Amino acid sequence: LTPEGDFIFSGSAGAGDNQYELKLELFDKVNVESYGLLPVFNVFP
Repeated sequence: LTPEGDFIFSGSAGAGDNQYELKLELFDKVNVESYGLLPVFNVFP
């Protein structure tokens, strides 16, 4: 999450270790300090 309002998620999956990235542009700027720390986590099916 950036102060400009961009939420960026990236990851890899599959046997070929395919790389994925998703970028969401929010409507307005964000106060990232009010959100605290965002944890890094793994999602396994």
